[in-house]
Amino acid sequence: MNLIDLVSAEPARVRDLTPSVGGGVAARVEALRARAMADKELGEFTHGLASLTEAQRISAGDESLSVLVALTRVGLLAARGDVTAALHLADRIEPLLSGDDLERLRANRDCALACRGVLSELPARRSASADPAVRAGRLIGSGLVHAYAGRFDAAEGALQAAAALGRRHELQQIVLMALHNLGFVAARRGRLPLALALFGEVEPELTGERLAQCRLDRAEALIAAGLA
Repeated sequence: MNLIDLVSAEPARVRDLTPSVGGGVAARVEALRARAMADKELGEFTHGLASLTEAQRISAGDESLSVLVALTRVGLLAARGDVTAALHLADRIEPLLSGDDLERLRANRDCALACRGVLSELPARRSASADPAVRAGRLIGSGLVHAYAGRFDAAEGALQAAAALGRRHELQQIVLMALHNLGFVAARRGRLPLALALFGEVEPELTGERLAQCRLDRAEALIAAGLA
């Protein structure tokens, strides 16, 4: 398993391994992308973007590598909330991608558009990819689309499928993301005890800005329950 494939299972390990990666430009770019993706999973978005700036510098002149760096940047920007920048970059590189990379881009775009509330542009699509992390990412994106549109049963179905896929393939970060978003859906539909239980389950496993977001969602649920 290469470093990028390992990110969804063991992001902390990937982050520890990447400084020792040597080799040519392609190997160094892949290591920096993996580190950025690990930082994204761990909620350290600023650190991840810094790694991508270095990857962009050393991949200059190689369009195929530069496009992959940009793909990873879309995910970091969307996760950090820089939706406009993420969507502009996604539009620019989409014609240059195919296969699983294109699916990853679409998953990131779906999440960005859903968070902005632009649901008319978001068919809730599933992925035919053989990569379980890619399929789970599209399911989480689909779940968010349904959630923001008020289709809570469909949202729960997609997110539960993502969690099951994550457990089956031992992708712990996928499971945490799916459970956190199930808590978000439960809060939206007024099932506050369930929402608080889910937030409480995932909070000890989160770090960085993902932990901050979980605490924000939990606080909003507590306020809705009259427990300010």
